[in-house]
Amino acid sequence: MSDNPDAFGATRTWVEYGERTVDEPVPADVAALVAAGTPFWLDIERPSDALIDRMASALGLHPLAVEDSKEFAQRSKLVVYGDVAMIVGFGLDMERGAPVEVHGYLAAEFLITFRRAPSVAIDRLHRTGSLRDMLGGEPIRILHHLATALHEEFAQYIDVLEARLRDVERAMLDDSSDEHLSEIVDIQRIADDLRRTVAGGRDVAARSKVAVSMPGDTADAAIYTGDLTDELSLIVDDLASVGERCIAALGLNASLASNRQAIASRQLATVATVFLPVTFVVGFFGMNFEVLINDFEQGWSRFLIFGVLLNMAGVVGTLWLLRRRGLR
Repeated sequence: MSDNPDAFGATRTWVEYGERTVDEPVPADVAALVAAGTPFWLDIERPSDALIDRMASALGLHPLAVEDSKEFAQRSKLVVYGDVAMIVGFGLDMERGAPVEVHGYLAAEFLITFRRAPSVAIDRLHRTGSLRDMLGGEPIRILHHLATALHEEFAQYIDVLEARLRDVERAMLDDSSDEHLSEIVDIQRIADDLRRTVAGGRDVAARSKVAVSMPGDTADAAIYTGDLTDELSLIVDDLASVGERCIAALGLNASLASNRQAIASRQLATVATVFLPVTFVVGFFGMNFEVLINDFEQGWSRFLIFGVLLNMAGVVGTLWLLRRRGLR
């Protein structure tokens, strides 16, 4: 590793060891920890490919794992390469509702994490120092603590999605619109994307045989992986529930739209029915057959009787029939 203080470049870096947390360490600090055999956690945000290669050379990371960390966009995984376990897990960006991919390399002497975006969970671990106290202990406990911290935001964000969905449902009952439909589809998309992401981690945690092969004492590996499996299964179930509620909300939106259309059609039918007698009288007196209408067109009295009162009687009778049948 180079002793150039600027070798980490534009990345953000933290290293924790003993009871210390050092922001923006230089490579010489990490090299000294490796040489002394001091357990440490090196966290690097937005690492360059060159920096990943440097870490791989200094710590003996497997080329396949290094290639994955350069590419990112991986699924959840736990692969053991000799004395180093390579972990891909996910936290959550609460503002964007998007997963934050975290790559970890865990051995008895070190933990290295790479990520390309800020992580509230990892920042919290740095702030509290809870992970620092475990360094040098059982790797499976460190893995469990890191994974649990990454998953905390998911439960909080599920509450946010459910609150958004409740607000949309209430607003739809008052007056549904296309904006409500767009909001439901957006919530469903986020819930489905997160569910697929977390489901991958659940499947990895369920394969306890891989965890047993991790470096260090793994006597309790099945207990820790079982706890992670339960935790992730609960998140998956909650996200699936949000998706199902979205489908129900879409059905409610369609039902409300259908009801509005039915009401509009009924109102138009009512208006048309009211005008039927008027149309009949107008059509009758508008005919050019004098033999039919000549006698009716003599004088105002006949016009009032047949032209006005008959229309009024027809309209009133129609409205009475509609009201009696519950159509108005």
